[in-house]
Formats: sequence, C-alpha cells, structure tokens
Amino acid sequence: MKTARLSITARATTATLFVIAGLALFLLAIFVPVSKSAAPPSGTINAAGPTISWDGTAAATGSAGGEGTCVDGVNCDTFLLTVGGAKTDWAGKRVEVTISFTQTTNDYDLVIHKGDNSGPIVDTSGNGAGSAEVAHINPATDGVGQFSVHVIYFAVAPAPPDQYHGTAASVPLVPTPPAPAPPDNGLKIGYENHQVPGVLTPVNTSTGPTVEYMGRNAGEPSIGNNWDTGVTNFQSDLETLFVTFENGCPAAGPIAKWENRPAPTSQVIDSDPIGFTDRQTGRTFAAELTATSPTCKVSYTDDDGQTWIPSPGPLGSGIDHETIGGGPYVPPIPTGVAYPNAVYYCSQDLVTAFCLRSDDGGETWGPPVDTYTTECGGLHGHVKVAPDGTVYLPNNDCGGDGAVVVSEDSGVTWKIRKVGNATSKTISGDSDPAVAIDANNRAYFIIANGNSAPVVATSDDHGSSWQNIYDLGAAFGLKNIRYPAAVAGDKGRAAVAFYGTTTAGSANSSSFNGEWHLYVSHTFDGGLTWTTTDATPDAPIQRGCIWTGGGASICRNLLDFFDMTIDKQGRVEVGYVNGCAGGACSQVDAAATGNAYSATATIARQSSGRRLIAKFDPPSVPTVPGVPSLTEYRVGSVVHLAWSEGDTGNSPIKHYRILRGTSSGNEQLLTTVPGSQTKFDDTTATDTKQTYFYKVEAVNAVGSSCSANEVTAAYSGDTCSG
Repeated sequence: MKTARLSITARATTATLFVIAGLALFLLAIFVPVSKSAAPPSGTINAAGPTISWDGTAAATGSAGGEGTCVDGVNCDTFLLTVGGAKTDWAGKRVEVTISFTQTTNDYDLVIHKGDNSGPIVDTSGNGAGSAEVAHINPATDGVGQFSVHVIYFAVAPAPPDQYHGTAASVPLVPTPPAPAPPDNGLKIGYENHQVPGVLTPVNTSTGPTVEYMGRNAGEPSIGNNWDTGVTNFQSDLETLFVTFENGCPAAGPIAKWENRPAPTSQVIDSDPIGFTDRQTGRTFAAELTATSPTCKVSYTDDDGQTWIPSPGPLGSGIDHETIGGGPYVPPIPTGVAYPNAVYYCSQDLVTAFCLRSDDGGETWGPPVDTYTTECGGLHGHVKVAPDGTVYLPNNDCGGDGAVVVSEDSGVTWKIRKVGNATSKTISGDSDPAVAIDANNRAYFIIANGNSAPVVATSDDHGSSWQNIYDLGAAFGLKNIRYPAAVAGDKGRAAVAFYGTTTAGSANSSSFNGEWHLYVSHTFDGGLTWTTTDATPDAPIQRGCIWTGGGASICRNLLDFFDMTIDKQGRVEVGYVNGCAGGACSQVDAAATGNAYSATATIARQSSGRRLIAKFDPPSVPTVPGVPSLTEYRVGSVVHLAWSEGDTGNSPIKHYRILRGTSSGNEQLLTTVPGSQTKFDDTTATDTKQTYFYKVEAVNAVGSSCSANEVTAAYSGDTCSG
C-alpha cells in the first residue's frame, strides 16, 4: 500500500514531519553535490534499436506525493529520451521504458512526458513495492522527438538509495498473444435466458409521464442483486427493473417476473444511466447524467424501488461513462461515516477521469478527485471495491495497454498499473475492460485484447504484478470480442462474460456478417483453469457489426457495455442486451444478412454447476436440462419454432417435446424431435383466426426441463398478401 488515510492527530503529526522532511530535502539540495539528471542524462532510441540504458542518480528518497513533491536530483531524476526517425519508421513498433531495481522493499514510480517535465503526460506506471515500472511511447500517436522519463523515488531505502536501472527498447506494437486458458475439466456451467416481457410500462419525460414497452431500449444495462430480498435489479435507459426469480418450476407463468419501479431522477432528457446494488446492505442506486451538462442526478432505494430517495442537488460529473460502486474502507475508517460502506461515483470528461466518494450511502458526495489525465484514454469500465477497501477502475488504454487505476487510500490518491508480465501483455481495443475481486482480495481482469481475444489476468498485490494471463476464446475459435464483464465470489472463484464471434475482420464495418453469442467463463481455482459456456447456442444476440466508435450508428444498438452479478447463493446473473430478438432475426440462415437492431433486456442466469459461493455448490452429478429459450415466427399457415439450450444438465439431450395449445397454459404434446434438432416448422397451424401457444421441453437421461417458456403465435399475414 502506498498511502493510508490518517486520523486528525496523525495528520497534524504527519504535516509536521513533512515540513521537517521538506526542510531536509531543501538543505540537501543546497549543500549536497548531486546531479539532477540520470547517468547518462540523455539518449536516442531508434526503431531498429539498439536498446539504450541509464542509471538513477538521485541522493535521497521520500517523494510520496508523486511529481508534486519532486526535487530533481534529490528524490526524483530525469532522463531525456529522443525517439528518432519518422513516425513511419515505427510502423508496428513502440518504445518500452522499464525501471528495474534490486531491493524488493523499494518503490519507484514512472511518468513519461512529451518534451520536458512540464509537457503533457504520455504514460505512467505506479506499481507497488518490489515491482518494476513499465510504460510505453507509441510514435504513431505520441509522435517522435524528445520525451522526458521522470522517475520518482516514491519510497526507496535511505541514502545511498538502491539506484534503479532504466532501459528503453523498440518492441512490437502488438505483443505475442497470451496462451489459451487451461481447461477446467469439471462439469460445465449451464445458463437459462430470461427475456423481459413486451408490456407497456410508465416512464418519466420532460413533459410529464408516459409509457413505453418494458426493456425495449435496454442498451448499456447494469445489474445487481439484493442479498436481503433476493431481488435482482436491471437498470437501463429510463427504467429501473426489479426481477424476482422462481428457483423451481413455477406452477404457471415464467420463471422471471419483471417490474418497473423507476427512480424519480430518471428523465428522458438525460443520458448514460447507471445502476449499482450494494449487496451487503440491499441499497440500490440509479443515476442519470444531465444532458449537455457535466452533472449527475442519483437516487437510492432500500426496498427494491418501492420508495426512492434522491440525492440533494446534482453531483459534479464528467460528460460520459459514469459508474457507481461501493465496498469497505481502507482502515482506519473516517470519523463520522453514516453508512457501512464507501460509495464511489466515477465518470470521465473527455480526457480527465475522476471519482467522488460518499460516506453516507449516497445522501451527499465529496469533491471530485482526478484518477488520471492524458496518460490514459478517457473511457473506463465499472468501478469495483475489494474486501480490503482497495478501489479499482479498469481502463482499456493506458499507453496502449490494459490497466487498472487503483486507490489504496479510499479514493484519496490513484495509481495506474498496467496489466501484463514479462511473457504476456495486454493491448487496448475498443471495449471497456472489467475487473472483479474475490473474498481473498485476488483481482480478476478481462479485456477485449486488440478486439480479437477475451484475455484474463489475476493479481494478488492490487495490480502491481499479474499472473495467469490467458486467452479464453481460443477453444471456441473466437476472432472478435466486445464488452467484457466480471464478477467474483469466494476465494479463487470468479466469472467473466463477453460477446464473441468466430468471424474475423473489422466488426465495426457495415459489411461485417458475423453471428455473435454471449459467452460466460468460470474459474474455481483462482484463474489457473477456466470453463467457458456459450450461453446462447443456436441463437445469436447480434448479427452483423457491433459499432464501438461512439456517436450514431445502426450497429450501436447494444451501446457500449453490459454487466454481471451474483445472488446470495452464488448463482451468476448476466444482464445483457439481445440485438437479434425474435424469430424473424434469430432463426434466419447464418449466411443471410441483416439484423433486428433491437435492444431487449435479457438476463442469463446460472441454472446448473458449481457456484461462486462454495457452500451452495450442488452435487457434482448431471441434472435435468435448463429451460430452452424459445422463439416463434409465423408466416401464413406455418409457425416456425426455434430454441436455444444453454444448459444440457451435463447429460446429452435425448429429445425435445413440442407442446401446442389454443389458450395459454393448456398446451398438449404436438410432437417429439431428436436432441440434435433445435428447429421445427408446424405446418398444421392453418386456422388464420386462431392464436397458437407453444412450449418446448428438453429431455435428457435425468429427466425433463421445466416448461416455462411459452410463446404466442398470432396470425399476421403471409409473405404474399401481408
């Protein structure tokens, strides 16, 4: 830990010590003959090499305030690095700067500026004690010419300090891809998909109340679970949906029951909704950015939306990409707190990103604190808090690398820590990365690595070093990845989710014709091995492009992220968006073009297999199948049925039973089809005045699934007469 919050008395004492330390450093700077530069003070790196090196020369230590408390030649020094040649010479390459040292208790930090130390920050590295600092210059975006490599002696052994050794090397822009994830050979994890019903629901607008179809504009959903009540919260657009799941086969109706209880601060003129449920207290937050203004309005509820309390006045905010998270404080707990956990609100303002902290559960908020400026790309993922109070803000692009921006003092200061090691590195793509932390404070990071692979990594030291860096998509032959999410539970147990396709090429292109599925990967041994499930087999969640360039595009119907959580029994729940909802889209041939461009709220809920909370693990034996996800498409006298089975119960499906009726809940067996078949055309639905109702049951050696997937097929014409 680099810093710690201090009591009032400790602050006073510390302030006195800093005055004394500052005077000592001043006297050192005057009376001790020191060099203000590294040795040698400068050098040039070219695309063809060779690697250049230098050594630190500063005489003392104690720049705990980072660059703000630097005295060059005393507790910081500078190496002037010239990146030679033209930008074109560096095609496919970048400069890697490494600061290494001997003593494992020592702690340096690294900041690279364009020009001199007053220039814009290009990249930083703020790893913990004992970890080398690594940062990059990408000539394609940062240019060539002079850069200053500013090394801060954050906490280094007393004089003479353990001097660092610096190197600058020309390295490939795209590092060697990580190895495929070793497989977990246990039983597979099964999922059932629960789509929001298409019913009208009230929403608020700037001109008053109105109605819209529930969950039909659900891009960028947030999901959480109230462990006190078991109710799941799904936040998107102007709706705050509360979902109750039946854990057995319901006597009638669906397994999931959805209700909209919107927050009073959710209004149509606003944007970028975000939600968060503190599972320890049951409090759910719903926030909306104020359109065209850098402010945010937040409400919270302690009773699953039955009543809401808005925060007084808007929060100071950036203009985009807000996120809310919460968890324990780093000890000591500040005096006067009125809520068990710290709650953090983070957003970005084009370049700078910052976070605010609430100590009273969202009633009031502290001032914004910068997390990074020019050293990282503006967009970040969801903020998460570890059991030990460490706060993580994942970023897709810090100097071209995936990173976590970490606070070890409850949001007072922040450090950028790259995700990678000597053999495997992460590289930026176009999606937000995600992070989750298990009960033993192990962090699990996932990134859409170069847009082409879902790469995971783990860290036990708040991101200072990383292990178990693997590609989860290799086993499925995935070529394009979008929007990773992450959640964790007991020690060694975590899950990640992402959209993936086996089609290569630019997935932003309007001519891209891949089929996308939702994948969920679980680890039960801390990231050493993984098991991955296609949660939507035979039913794409999007066909064609998924646009990640911002702004308006028909392929941006899913917007920019989705989310996942766990319930009190350790079941994983993924709140995602179905962009290919309905049989007219999901049932067409893979070679066809087009998409529904829908944005339908859907939850993939774990229905079998080991949980993220070990004491709720079911027996390690096959089970009945999960409920198939069923779609219909009626044209003339034919009803086209298709289904997706995301949970075989770890036993092959023997057959499917297709049931039909002319009233809801009264379906009878129509026919049986083999377990390898996932489509059926009912050519006997010839009464054009009749609405037909269908269900499909999956049967394996253990038994039959619930029949809780009724669909309605009303006559709507044919392809000739309409």
